[in-house]
Amino acid sequence: VGAELCIRARLRYSRMGEVTADDGSTLTIAATFAGAPSLTVDAVIVPCGNIADIESCGDARYYLLEAYKHLKPIALAGDARRFKALLNIDSQGEEGLVEADNVDHHFMDTLLTLMAAHRVWSRAGKINAIPA
Repeated sequence: VGAELCIRARLRYSRMGEVTADDGSTLTIAATFAGAPSLTVDAVIVPCGNIADIESCGDARYYLLEAYKHLKPIALAGDARRFKALLNIDSQGEEGLVEADNVDHHFMDTLLTLMAAHRVWSRAGKINAIPA
């Protein structure tokens, strides 16, 4: 009997309400960064687009640092790759990090493979330096 994969994406932001996607669609924010810590998720995706709001948001930065410290897979698309500097990740990347210009099938397949492992154990030696 094959297992069925169930993924539930939940949008986090600095405030509750809705945001408008690049394609004009409206997305409902499920929780704030502070109200639903990254400990409650299996991975974090930071999509491409205008990330200026979250880049300057302390709660968003802490959320990402906390996810990194708890060995969660992290996916960065497009200009969100600038967050590698926050995580102290070299330009060539590292295990547990998925990055691309856009979110596509390869991007998601790689992320799902990392999620199946549950944690990025190769990162464990770095976590004591993470302020989260």
